[in-house]
Amino acid sequence: MTSLLALALLASQTTPPAPLAPAPEPKLKKNVGDLAPDFTVETPDGKPLRLSSFRGKVVLLDFWATWCGPCQLAMPKIQNVVSRVKNQDVVVLAVNVWDDRAPFEKWMKENAGTKYSFTFGYDPASARTSPKAKRDASVAKKVYGVFGIPTVFIIGRDGRIAETLVGIHPDEEERITAAFAGLGVKVKS
Repeated sequence: MTSLLALALLASQTTPPAPLAPAPEPKLKKNVGDLAPDFTVETPDGKPLRLSSFRGKVVLLDFWATWCGPCQLAMPKIQNVVSRVKNQDVVVLAVNVWDDRAPFEKWMKENAGTKYSFTFGYDPASARTSPKAKRDASVAKKVYGVFGIPTVFIIGRDGRIAETLVGIHPDEEERITAAFAGLGVKVKS
């Protein structure tokens, strides 16, 4: 009986746990305000594609993979915003990373022209054999410090990073819209 009374007394003296604070966004090698480093990937038909070829436009740079569920959930949200900014020099450069070429090509046949109005690129470093080698050699990891996908960089006409999104967010469309607005892009309702 005394141990039950002691336990009840102890329980009444404890304070409830503090609410969990949202985790801060992880740090990347390139962040808001930094110049976006140039890189070259391949178009779906194997031609070179450079980020710098979009200089003077607002670029939403999306690092993704075919096997990445959150990447597949984020793409329709990106398309929804981008479909409301036509004729304003906005481009989505969706760079497939950490993936083999065959699944990328299959995914492109099933999705690219029908669902998404993006410019697609394939990181040739993804042709390496081991998952770690793919990740370590990729443009996403080496140049931008990406450690998880999807990761989005919104780049202004001046080549500076205006926003980053790591992972998928419930307010993703609002954050993209706000970043576009800050870069002078009018997003239709």
